[in-house]
Amino acid sequence: KTTYSYNEAGDMTEVKRGDGTKSFLTYDQAHRVTELRHLDKKDKLISSYAYEYDDGNYITKETITQDGETLIQAYTYDSLGQVETMTVSSKAGKELSKLTYTYDLAGNKLTSVAEVDGKKEETRFTYDDNNRLTQLENKDGITTYTYDQNGNRISSKKNDEQLDYIYDTENRLLAVKDKQGLLMAALYDGDDNRVFTASRKEGKYTYQLFKREEKKKSPYTAPNGEEHSLFWYGFSQNVLQALSSLPQTVGTIWHEIFDDVSTAYHKKVAKDRANEEGLVVNPPSIGELPGGGEVTYASQVKDVLIPYTTREDSFNYYEERNYVNDINRQHTEVLQTYDRELKAKETYTYGHGRTSYHNHEMRDQYHYLTNQAGSSTGLTKDGVAVASTSYTLYGSTTETTDTTGNPYAYNGEARDITGFDYLRARYYDSQAGTFLTEDSYQGQLTNPLSQNRYSYVHNNPVNYTDPSGHVRKRGTKSKKVKKTKKTETLYPIFPSGTSILDQQRIIADTQKAKGLIEAQKRF
Repeated sequence: KTTYSYNEAGDMTEVKRGDGTKSFLTYDQAHRVTELRHLDKKDKLISSYAYEYDDGNYITKETITQDGETLIQAYTYDSLGQVETMTVSSKAGKELSKLTYTYDLAGNKLTSVAEVDGKKEETRFTYDDNNRLTQLENKDGITTYTYDQNGNRISSKKNDEQLDYIYDTENRLLAVKDKQGLLMAALYDGDDNRVFTASRKEGKYTYQLFKREEKKKSPYTAPNGEEHSLFWYGFSQNVLQALSSLPQTVGTIWHEIFDDVSTAYHKKVAKDRANEEGLVVNPPSIGELPGGGEVTYASQVKDVLIPYTTREDSFNYYEERNYVNDINRQHTEVLQTYDRELKAKETYTYGHGRTSYHNHEMRDQYHYLTNQAGSSTGLTKDGVAVASTSYTLYGSTTETTDTTGNPYAYNGEARDITGFDYLRARYYDSQAGTFLTEDSYQGQLTNPLSQNRYSYVHNNPVNYTDPSGHVRKRGTKSKKVKKTKKTETLYPIFPSGTSILDQQRIIADTQKAKGLIEAQKRF
């Protein structure tokens, strides 16, 4: 049970959880969160977040205390509200690092420069005429990206590593493949809600050497024994084999096959029997571990000899999830997940946001701790902190002690094995700070930054999130406050056909003119 308390203005001030942990929030006169503290069941501080704002309601200073360490992050913004700098200092005021961003007139991030101990590391971003990221260059090398005619990212390559992306006719991501084969697969319902995922995992099986039987090749192992093959019976076998064999360019015939697979999936959820194509819904139980029984996985097993006593096999398998979604919330949320045998895996509860989740396999109950934006920064169990996580400005994970299997991370959104965040309409790449696919929402004529259909939250992730994949919104724990006229940006109405670059030039000239006028007034 989780209970909430509020002040007379309607601001939430206290959260009490069933495991004894508590959270306290304080506000300024504009109802902006100034402090958020999380305490364990013994009232010991787990983490805290303090905020200061400018006249435009943007966060200028964030003080984070987590895992016994306090860091102060200061932010500056340009005239369009894009983050220009983030300076990180110790509690004593010593500068530890500084991150600086530059942008083009279309709202594309051009460079990010990280300075630590006087040493600078620069990341460069290159785009095409449609604002699609085509190259990312940093100290680790160059990553290149390609797109299809619909604006979907279809490949990313860095050194000898490459990911290929497969989409359906509605530009929804179906599968991600690497050199080993299928990495991740997904299915969706008619309202574009994700209802099924399969993620490749690595397992290990250890046994005594003298009990090892001669390896036998699986009937589903590729003839050359090297291609990544799939060994599944019934429905799972058909789904994963179909998605694994999808070519990079999906033609009409493959869309027809995928439609059959998708139809079979919904029959599975409805507990129907096999359809006329022979996709079995309730397959017989088959042991999945190599090294036992009559079937091994010759093309998937990597043998590791442990001298004299035991032998350990590592093998790939697919972890499947079927999703039960709550579509009545503002943004669809997952209530429960099931495995391929329709046994419950995780159950999530909600109040003011996602409050807890139950891991059925481990029989553990966890409660979420978040910052103002809703990012999962910690988990508690039985009233004690058991995990903590921190993120970069654009959301990639920097440090984590979370080994619970919790999928929810940056801004409280689901992150899969690829590292991408599922934001309902689209997937977000936090490493690159951009979306994989073009936004179907074309933006506002009066706001040129909103017309960049790949950038994330108008390059202001400090103050905004994007749970829909379409439109940015303020952080979850702050009320929407009208900006004061002092820093409010008013955009002119542009004639039809005016390019984004021309709009930005006009705005830039307007800002310069306003600056000169204000300077003349002061003198």
